[in-house]
Amino acid sequence: MKLTPVQLREQAGQLRASGEHLAAIRIYLALLKRNPEDYKTRVHLADALASAEAAQAAVQVYRAVAELCTTGGRPLVALIACRAMEALGDPATAEVARLAQLYGAGSAALAETGAGRLGVRHEDYQVDARELRVELSVEQLVREAVEVGTNLSELRDMPGRYHPIPLLSELDPARMVAVIRTMTVHRLPPGHAVFRQGAMGKSCFLLARGAVSVLARKPGEEEQTAVASLSDGAIFGEMSLITNSPRSATVETTEETDLLELGPEALSAIGDTLPQVAAALDRLAQRRWMSNLMRQSPLFKAFDERERLELLKHFTVHEVPQGTVLIPQGKRPTGIYLVLRGEVGMVRRTEDRPKTVVSRRGPGSTLGLETILAGEVARTSATTMTPAVVLFLAEQSVRRLLEAVPELAAAIREAAPVL
Repeated sequence: MKLTPVQLREQAGQLRASGEHLAAIRIYLALLKRNPEDYKTRVHLADALASAEAAQAAVQVYRAVAELCTTGGRPLVALIACRAMEALGDPATAEVARLAQLYGAGSAALAETGAGRLGVRHEDYQVDARELRVELSVEQLVREAVEVGTNLSELRDMPGRYHPIPLLSELDPARMVAVIRTMTVHRLPPGHAVFRQGAMGKSCFLLARGAVSVLARKPGEEEQTAVASLSDGAIFGEMSLITNSPRSATVETTEETDLLELGPEALSAIGDTLPQVAAALDRLAQRRWMSNLMRQSPLFKAFDERERLELLKHFTVHEVPQGTVLIPQGKRPTGIYLVLRGEVGMVRRTEDRPKTVVSRRGPGSTLGLETILAGEVARTSATTMTPAVVLFLAEQSVRRLLEAVPELAAAIREAAPVL
């Protein structure tokens, strides 16, 4: 019988879960011999060796993973390997220092464009199951695992320029090393909640390997819906590192996932570079809010990605405190607001009731547009219920936009009720 790589990985995972680590090692060896670039299988091989109590062998393979992933543009996987080495008694000093030199602030190897990273090539081979039943002693199996797991000679064309690591590449090499030593590693199964919406947060996470789903509950709704998915190299939960604010979403793993957590100790290690790092975190958050907005708001659905980015240039960004009245009741809006972050309440005042919150709007909501289209005054006031970040577009620009894209008005009327 012949098995595909997908079948083999599934079988190896089942074997490891049942404690049959040596049998799993056989499978990882078969996979790695056929695809030396498969850094994920190399990590699994080292993990299986560690679980089989072959600590020194595991350290050697983890060291090869660190070298491969550092020069292959997968630095977060390299850091997972380094921390695994530490857990087995090897401080990985040289490996961490080299990574910091390549990925730290000022490195000539960093590039926003033209950078590359190690991938996993298409696998169209099969493995004969008889290969997995060849008799070997434990010593022979471990020896072969080290030989195959540390052999990087067949790897060619490593990228010479690398993508910066979110947050960490804002630091000089010495500070990066100090921050790395404060990190907590989380190696999680599928379906694990990293954190939940509304919980207080004091840390952020770098996703080294795997995938997570971002789930959020909109104001007034009970069920959470998926708003994003993140994979290798992503950062999330970043604003809590600076603001200690509640989590705005739930994050759950969708497959086996390795995370690096940066908590309050990281801030101490960052030292006087904190303002620079805070600015970098703010840029990351702004990009994520913009991405979410363009995906969720009906205003952008009529445009392609290039047109969306061009449209955004006409908006101004405003950070507003809690209790700010964006659109007063009984007045005509001076423009439209798009909620990037925070919560806005639709508040109605009457003679009988001085203040009633009719509804709440969250990120992705459009405020004032339907009222402008109807040529009416606002029936409710739009008031921030929390500190918020909003985009504003003046009425004159809104009308020019609607003239240029007539079908946009119908989509907006369907999605945005009158205030």
